[in-house]
Amino acid sequence: MCVCDRVLVRFSPGDDKSMIDSSRTTANLLQRVALGDMVLLRADCPLERTTAIFESETRYTLRHYLGCRVCDRTILYGLCVRGLPIYRHVDADEPVTVRWERSETFVDHLGGIVDWFEPRRAG
Repeated sequence: MCVCDRVLVRFSPGDDKSMIDSSRTTANLLQRVALGDMVLLRADCPLERTTAIFESETRYTLRHYLGCRVCDRTILYGLCVRGLPIYRHVDADEPVTVRWERSETFVDHLGGIVDWFEPRRAG
């Protein structure tokens, strides 16, 4: 089992269907990035600000794409104010093919073109 598989923390260990503990999973991701095992590729916000932004509910969703330097897989870690957290392996090109909402907290360590999505404004 790779380090990127061990960062995920569930409320009921060993139960694949139990909810993800986002606080502990975020802390584990921060540690793995600091150790150099994983790298943040593109995200709605820096990992360090994830908990504060999520708890403030200033964004409905937060997506973080990370690369594992040990097994070379790409991971999507996502949080949603009204939904369940997700943590899964994705295609390596997904961070550059998804649409991103413009924000002051957007993180891009890949460079290149970013596909921006402009949400509709009421009024």
